[in-house]
Amino acid sequence: MARLQLSPGGLYTLLNGELKRRRMVECACRMPLPFQVERPDPVSANWRIGTAPPCSRGCDALIAEIETSLWPKYDLLESAPDVRAAIPATENTK
Repeated sequence: MARLQLSPGGLYTLLNGELKRRRMVECACRMPLPFQVERPDPVSANWRIGTAPPCSRGCDALIAEIETSLWPKYDLLESAPDVRAAIPATENTK
């Protein structure tokens, strides 16, 4: 199954929305930001999130559940190459 590719902001919005929808208690915990990683194998996602701090209300466990439930469905868009590296330097730049 092909994964839907999202921007980091789009993936965060999805993760955070799911946390708000599934959280049963008021809490100050926040969804950690997603970041791109090298895909460890062909079936794994190319992103992870930061580690949620321990929470007596169970938000840390809920955040881990949300992350693992969305890994198979979404990938982060691949980073664009640095275009500055492709521009040749010239001697006569003013």
